[in-house]
Amino acid sequence: MVRNHFRLVEPGWSDAAGVMAETAEMSLFQASLREIPLPNNSLDAIILHHALEACEDPRTALRECARVLTGGGRLVVCAFNPLSLWGARSLYGRVRDDRFSELKFVNPFRLLDWLTVLGFEPEPVKYVAYNLPLDRIASDAAVWRGTRQILAKRQLPIGGAYVLSAVKIALAAGVRQTRLRDTAGKLAPVAYPKMSASRNLKDAERL
Repeated sequence: MVRNHFRLVEPGWSDAAGVMAETAEMSLFQASLREIPLPNNSLDAIILHHALEACEDPRTALRECARVLTGGGRLVVCAFNPLSLWGARSLYGRVRDDRFSELKFVNPFRLLDWLTVLGFEPEPVKYVAYNLPLDRIASDAAVWRGTRQILAKRQLPIGGAYVLSAVKIALAAGVRQTRLRDTAGKLAPVAYPKMSASRNLKDAERL
């Protein structure tokens, strides 16, 4: 159950006004992922929905997310896959300005390594969006629709986007177990007569 949630928007983002209109019921503030103005271990979950692509340094953003996440908290990353046709489509954005021009796709396998180093336990990557980076009519053609379903079922790592979920490993607090010491003094040994000595005494009395 999510009781308190908010949305973070990078300063100077051109679409901030549109986001505020769409999420009127959600608290929204502007801050950078490189310096999240929150204390350590203060969040239970973070969703990065196509946020790493817009970061200048994705590793710094992930490090900040790891800092503000509590132990056992979950991080969900949804990003474009550079190892797909959509990744090849992003090369066009370097030549002509479009929506992909300012994005830097993050390799999912490299992302797994980063999260492991930061103390996360990643789950298997889920690949989605096997459609073509063309218009909607060509992407939804009957022939390609069947191929797209086969690729999604086999989970080949060429989907246009991927979803990665990871849990921050909670460090178990070491509990010192103190052993109770026996404070009572040791009993002094007591000498008991042997059976052979009592028999010898009875024989002597008879004599």
